[in-house]
Amino acid sequence: MWGGAPDQDLHQINPLIEAFPKDAEQAGVQSANGAMLNRLERQASLSEILNAKISKQQEQILGTAALPLNIDWLTPEYLTNDDGSAYPPEQKVVREAFFKTVEKLQ
Repeated sequence: MWGGAPDQDLHQINPLIEAFPKDAEQAGVQSANGAMLNRLERQASLSEILNAKISKQQEQILGTAALPLNIDWLTPEYLTNDDGSAYPPEQKVVREAFFKTVEKLQ
């Protein structure tokens, strides 16, 4: 299954915040994650979530490109032992395709 409900994806970040509270606080992850969840609850547009002006067409292109992105595999254990080898190969391909899409829109 590709993608997921945006709020579900954002809630998956909470265990990482709990596992690394100091790092999360320093990086502002908890507040950023909370702000995104609040915007989703209000049905905010992607433009508002990104805090950037993008057209509806660009919003659709980015949304379609982002659907295959997945963080199900991301665990606190992965982050503490990250040598890059556990990164799912299919997600590397998807991530590269997503960033190419972003670059084309700039």
